Amino acid sequence: MTNLLNDLINSGISQSLLPLLAQSSEVSGSADSVDTTATIIQIVIQIVVLCFISYCTQTFLKKLGYEKAWYAWVPIAATYAILEAGEQQDPVIWMLISCVPGIGLISLIKLIPAYIRICERLGKPPAILWTFLLCGLGALIVPIVLAFT
Repeated sequence: MTNLLNDLINSGISQSLLPLLAQSSEVSGSADSVDTTATIIQIVIQIVVLCFISYCTQTFLKKLGYEKAWYAWVPIAATYAILEAGEQQDPVIWMLISCVPGIGLISLIKLIPAYIRICERLGKPPAILWTFLLCGLGALIVPIVLAFT
């Protein structure tokens, strides 16, 4: 076994495979900086989207006369505010259910009727809600529509 290993080392095969097995420090350094830059850009975009949606939610909660419209800036509290503004029963329980991974999807049972009630209270047809929910962008578009139309 050692003779085979010595023969492999002494032959040119190991020397020719070395560049394929090892990465240059220049390549990994630039790849790390690209990954870091992409991550920072993604985080900034997510923060901007969160702030804009929170602002829109706060705006339509103010239109409804909801006293604690600032709850829109706290993600879990925003769910509570939407449920309460939509006049749903037990908003605290449904807010807590929405925090549980997997099971949280059940909270849509109360969020959709809450948004329908909010649409009615703002004088908007609930059909706009269904249109945006069916296209998959409802969570992003509905607060914008309710805030600015």
